[in-house]
Amino acid sequence: MLKIGIKDLAKYPFLTEAGEYLANTGLSLEQLSHPDWKPIVEKAYGRIVVASSGQIYGSDLESLDNDSELLSFIVAIILLKSAGIATLIRRFSLAEARRSERFLQQDLWVSRDKKNLELPLKIIQDLFAVKVSIDNDEFVIKVPDYLQRAVHFHEKEWKLVNRRVTNGS
Repeated sequence: MLKIGIKDLAKYPFLTEAGEYLANTGLSLEQLSHPDWKPIVEKAYGRIVVASSGQIYGSDLESLDNDSELLSFIVAIILLKSAGIATLIRRFSLAEARRSERFLQQDLWVSRDKKNLELPLKIIQDLFAVKVSIDNDEFVIKVPDYLQRAVHFHEKEWKLVNRRVTNGS
């Protein structure tokens, strides 16, 4: 059974478990106006500003408070939804996706050394709703699942002709 900690939730705040964690905190919108929440709101605003400039929000999860990282993500989403500016929402989404991609790449690199790929596999399977398996240290998906998703990618490395296919996988 995979145990996801607060550090993992801070890296991947879009996971279902992050929503469950926040639900357990009892946070309400009214509480955001309280002075105790000011650092979280400022951090959320900073995330939005960084994303609006096309950069990736950087965080050192070793030295920072993981609760504030997770909460600032959610507060940023609340602020963006309240503002309703579609361009800003798209930029934020892209920046956060790129941020999570970096963490996922780091986790995959570390996990391959330790042969513990449960969290990266869970993230891939949850986000893309595709069954992923591992064969000889390589991720494997079925060809129909691959084709369904690859049509959205236009780089050469995503073309099926540039992929290895074995037994329909």
